[in-house]
Amino acid sequence: MTPQISLIIVYRNAEATLSRVFESIVRQRGEFTAEFIFVDDASTDGSARLVTEFASAHHKLDIKLLSMLEHSGPSRATQAAIDAATGEYVIRLDADDMLERDALSTMLKATEGGAADIVVTPFAIHRGKNTEMMRAANIRTELNEMPVDVSHFSMCNKFVRRSLLLGQDMRLFPGIERWEDLGLIARVMARKPRVAVVERPLYYYILDPDRPSLSRSGKELLLRDHIAMARQLEQWFEAQGLAEEYAEFLRRLKFHAKIKYLRGRGKDVKAWKTTFPEVNHGIMRQRTIPLHYRLLFLLAAKLPTPLTQAIARLT
Repeated sequence: MTPQISLIIVYRNAEATLSRVFESIVRQRGEFTAEFIFVDDASTDGSARLVTEFASAHHKLDIKLLSMLEHSGPSRATQAAIDAATGEYVIRLDADDMLERDALSTMLKATEGGAADIVVTPFAIHRGKNTEMMRAANIRTELNEMPVDVSHFSMCNKFVRRSLLLGQDMRLFPGIERWEDLGLIARVMARKPRVAVVERPLYYYILDPDRPSLSRSGKELLLRDHIAMARQLEQWFEAQGLAEEYAEFLRRLKFHAKIKYLRGRGKDVKAWKTTFPEVNHGIMRQRTIPLHYRLLFLLAAKLPTPLTQAIARLT
């Protein structure tokens, strides 16, 4: 029987947290058929052994085990899983996160028998002992209105119809390991899919300050990948004849791609000014950015670089 759901888990050296994934899978309740695709991105700890043992102990589950021959990064590993998937809908589960016990059945029901192309659930974001519950009312489903954040562009809190991910122009951009989900979801949303939103959080996004993640890795790497993704997407939208229709999204994307040049330590005003300079005039419209940062960006755009650099060092 062809599964309704393909749940993808890419992992690398996740020995300490894979138990959350295993628990999430075995505790799922409701009527659905699913395959569970584990991709080992060349782990050097005992992660692969744990996954193999889990698969052996739960032979009644449809579990596929894939291994990258060498460390390839989440883009290539996730693409390998998508290529191997056979379900009608695809969703990803990070190797340190969890799903609510009825997540898969509830999201499948929300498709209304396949009428929806995408189903989105809010995140429950765990930061240590604190939990922030996203509100479904804050989720935007029009690309030009979607904030550039994890909740709107992650594959983890979404069912995505697998047929929307097929074709050479929809493959994840290789070598870009931060914002890789954004690159895919943005292209899917540009095709105007039918979207359903679940009212309550079903995905537990767990942020552990003691464990590094790609999304919180070094500033230089983040800037490199974010800027590369913005350029790749702009080229894609132009090639599809969609750049004018989604100009607001592209402006917001490019602004956020370079934002870390003026945040944290080692601010680089010159690089900020010369990277995507065409978006500098829309600074004050970026309402999701704190006002004091927007004012700093406004100064950076209008004042001479040496003066702005001196001001930036004081913030």
